[in-house]
Amino acid sequence: MDWASLTLAMAFYGVIGWLFESSIFSLCEQGKFMDRGMFIFPWCPIYSVVMVVCTELFWGIERWWVVILLAGTVTSLFELIASILMELVFGKRFWDYSYYPLNLDGRISVVAGLFFGCAIWAGTRFLQPVVAHLFGLIPDRTRVIAAIITWGVFWLDIGWIAINHFKLSKTVCRAYKAVIAWKMRIFDWLNVKKDIFSGLLVVRAAKKGMDAGRKINHGLVSAQEHTREFAKERTEIVKEHTSEFNEFVKDHIRRH
Repeated sequence: MDWASLTLAMAFYGVIGWLFESSIFSLCEQGKFMDRGMFIFPWCPIYSVVMVVCTELFWGIERWWVVILLAGTVTSLFELIASILMELVFGKRFWDYSYYPLNLDGRISVVAGLFFGCAIWAGTRFLQPVVAHLFGLIPDRTRVIAAIITWGVFWLDIGWIAINHFKLSKTVCRAYKAVIAWKMRIFDWLNVKKDIFSGLLVVRAAKKGMDAGRKINHGLVSAQEHTREFAKERTEIVKEHTSEFNEFVKDHIRRH
């Protein structure tokens, strides 16, 4: 795809990621709609980047498990870098995988990486060809203009967040808070009707999947804790025996 199509694809996947995080994932995990992410506009750029990058890198690889492993690794790398940079800039974390087994300082997790790997494989296999075809139907000039507008909106969003965070303009800060309050009112309205959405087939299926995932995660965490306890006990025994052996050697040396 050309740069304009890639830009529109990134915007599309960013919106899809935001919709998933704010609706299905939030309903299943927290029992309510939540505005996930830090941007004013409804998108999660990390979904944009990893989906487009993985599509470009791994397109044509036939073995599904290879795509899942590679895409999961790339996603985890992006998450690790983004988590560190965002914490340095904003002083807080926007996600935490500490409750998952095999996590690195709560920033990334093997479990989360495999989930994203599976999602990216499905996206590249089934969704991306449709997206590329649809964007190819848009006239070149229109596609370029749309891409330029998309980048303009993205950097406007970044600037708005930066100005509010560093308190560079009282007017912008007031406008930022007003927009956030307006978004919260929308989510409050949605949460009044959340029972309707919770009954949808896609949400119920996702919830069953997450419940099963929680059980597996709980079992993995328990196994990890038991392994740590076992290793700790073995280490203490070895230390005790080593200490006894050292004392024996010292006593033997003194006698002779």
